Amino acid sequence: MSLLVLAPLGLASTSCGDQGTEGPSSNHQVPITDRALAAVAAEHLGQPERAQIEEDPYGLTHPVAAAHLRYPVPSEDGDLVTVRVGTGLDPRLDKACKPQHLRGGCFTVDGVQVTWWAEIPEEDPGSVGIIAHREDGILVLVSYSGSPITGDPRNQALSVSMDGLIALARDARINRTTSQAVVDAGEKLDYWTFG
Repeated sequence: MSLLVLAPLGLASTSCGDQGTEGPSSNHQVPITDRALAAVAAEHLGQPERAQIEEDPYGLTHPVAAAHLRYPVPSEDGDLVTVRVGTGLDPRLDKACKPQHLRGGCFTVDGVQVTWWAEIPEEDPGSVGIIAHREDGILVLVSYSGSPITGDPRNQALSVSMDGLIALARDARINRTTSQAVVDAGEKLDYWTFG
C-alpha cells in the first residue's frame, strides 16, 4: 500500500484541528481547522461530494489539522484527496525521493516534492503524495488516490487536476494558523459530513 495513502484514516470524535494550537496570534491569525482545510482544497480542486475530518493523519508526528475529501466518479466510492498540516514528518516520507521507488517516481516542482506510486492491478490503484515545507518546521501533506496511476501523474488525466493538487500544497493559507475568513468559510461547508 502506498505510504501516503494507507488504509482509511480515522480519529476520535474530537477534531485534530484542536491539537497543539494556541489562541489567535499577534498577526491576526487563528488556528487552522479541519473544515478550513476542506474549504481551501475545494477552491483548488472543485467541490467534493463530501468531506470530513481525517481521524489518523498518517505521516505527521504532531498533526494540527487534517481532512479528506471524496470526489465522485462513476460506480466507485469516490476518489480521495487528503490534506494534512502539522510537524514531525515520518522518515520514510522524507526519504521518498532517494532512491527512486521501484513502482513509482518522484520529482520536485514549484518548491514541493511529489512522489507517486504506480497501481498494482486489482490490489491498489496507486497514489500521489505531495510534501510542502513551511517555516518553523510546519509541513503540508496532500495525497490523492483513485484513478489508476500508470506512470508519471503529470502525463495522466486524473479525476482532479495535478496542477490543482500542487497549488493546494503550496497555498500559504494552509499552515498552523490562517485567517479568520478561511476558518469561517470552513464552517459554512454544506458537504462536511463528520467532525
